[in-house]
Parts: sequence; C-alpha cells; structure tokens
Amino acid sequence: SAVPSTLAAAALRTRRSSPATSGATVMARPEAFVLGNEGVTATVVEARYAGATSVVTLEANDALAQARTPLGRTPAPGAQVKITLDPGLCTVFD
Repeated sequence: SAVPSTLAAAALRTRRSSPATSGATVMARPEAFVLGNEGVTATVVEARYAGATSVVTLEANDALAQARTPLGRTPAPGAQVKITLDPGLCTVFD
C-alpha cells in the first residue's frame, strides 16, 4: 500500500544510518511495519483478525497506515505503540 511519506519516512529514519529523503514517497506493505520498543509513536485506530495475522490500522503525524501483526501480539485500539519499517520490504521514490 502507499504510505504517506510523513509516517513512513519518519519510521525509516529509525532503521537507517542516513536520514530518509525529505518529501520522498515510500511504498510499504503492511508486513514492513515492525511494532517494537523504538521508532515513531503511533496510536492503534483499529485491529482486526485476518487469518494467521491481524491487520492493525495506525495513526501518527496525521497519517494512517496498516501493519500486519502475528496473532497473540495484536495491540488493542487506543494503544500507543512504537513502529519502524523494515527497509528491505520498502521502496523509496525520490
């Protein structure tokens, strides 16, 4: 899915040694979002069951994105989480 650059570029900066290009467009699938202990703070807007995983809608910096999480590790709506992006699962367009 297309991810607004404000959210994705900020998340990418936490996983790269050099900053992401300002104003870049980042294409990231829900699997690219990693919920963990570092990164951009986001609020869980919605979490829904999707077979072996859950799809979690996140909001940060006035942008929405979807992450895919394993069952049993799905945060509840309203929870604050930290997110980064796995750069190997993203494409950055300048």
